[in-house]
Amino acid sequence: MNLRFAPQPLEEYERIVEILDKIEKDILALLSEIPMANQLRSIKGLGPIFIAAILSSAGDLRQYAHGRQLLRKAGLNLAERMSGKHKGQIMLSKRGDATLRKICIWRRSHS
Repeated sequence: MNLRFAPQPLEEYERIVEILDKIEKDILALLSEIPMANQLRSIKGLGPIFIAAILSSAGDLRQYAHGRQLLRKAGLNLAERMSGKHKGQIMLSKRGDATLRKICIWRRSHS
């Protein structure tokens, strides 16, 4: 009878930590090749994972003449909701890259 036991929780945790460390090292190596990444690393609270996520969603940040353009791409710009004679509230437009918006919002809520 061949019984297969699940790995112990501590061993599984250590294996996952090793994998995550390797991924982070790979991300750091890739970010070292991107000039804009060094400037982003100077921003307090932005780690390599968030920098990689932002750059992967937004692309080359030099294409944006102003920060508002990046906010608009993420759908974080303000828009007024109106319909006919009804004047609505000013809210986030949420028209844009949902992944980039989630990254920005998640980072803000965890800083």
